[in-house]
Amino acid sequence: MGGRDLEAPAATLLAGLGLRKPGRSRMAEGLVEALIARAEAELDASRPEPGRGARWVGGLPRLSQDGKKTRLAWAFRGGLEELLLPEPRAKVLASALEALARSPGEGDLAAFYAAAGLEAGSPEAESLHGAGLLGL
Repeated sequence: MGGRDLEAPAATLLAGLGLRKPGRSRMAEGLVEALIARAEAELDASRPEPGRGARWVGGLPRLSQDGKKTRLAWAFRGGLEELLLPEPRAKVLASALEALARSPGEGDLAAFYAAAGLEAGSPEAESLHGAGLLGL
């Protein structure tokens, strides 16, 4: 074509090449969004078991004061996740998350829990799963 007839409708160009007009998509409206939501829900529902590998895929944690508690916040999936904890616990957890985030390979989930001062199944541990902490 060499840049000729580019202003012509696509159907005319396709007919000139002996091709038919492309058909309409038969994909249901909202299907892609529904599949993404389903996949995210499945990821969120999976809870890693202690002893498995771990990877932090959230943003680096940031600490700030919020009254008598310390806010631990990080970015995840285009949003902001946060926990309000007593300052010493927030600092220990932030340090463990940052170490896991900066490690070149996967970490050990049980070792992460120990470094973070968490127990598997605790409310803090559960809130991290599906918000940046992955079990591998």
